[in-house]
Amino acid sequence: MSLRKVTNIPSRRSVLRNLGGVATLGIPGLGIGQALLAEDPAFHLTRIFSNHISAYVLGMTVINAEGSQCSTIEAWQRLMAEVPGLENAITNHNLSTVRQCLAKSIAHDFVENSVVYIDGWMLSRTEASLLTFSARYLQTSV
Repeated sequence: MSLRKVTNIPSRRSVLRNLGGVATLGIPGLGIGQALLAEDPAFHLTRIFSNHISAYVLGMTVINAEGSQCSTIEAWQRLMAEVPGLENAITNHNLSTVRQCLAKSIAHDFVENSVVYIDGWMLSRTEASLLTFSARYLQTSV
């Protein structure tokens, strides 16, 4: 049974459109706004998603498919190490630069064939890392 049939996840195209073509999948709607402080850099990273629920579900799909046991902190550290300039852009609350850093890293991943296959989808390593972090973060923040 496909994940899309079970959870009614939107298509990759609609997800990309919702994200402005930066990453692959989305996460708001879990009541995060009340649970997090505005100063939290991780919260600012999750702002790139227009649909937090979708990002959470897809992030958990990535985690389960990869068998990842990483913590939220480990996922954050991996993402910051993989995407040059991302931590600085997040710290400066510059959402436009965050999107640019992610887009550049995602494009580089595809050029370098740094991809993973999850439930029939081909994701860049950056997209998978972003979703892993987002799912872990949202899981511990709700």
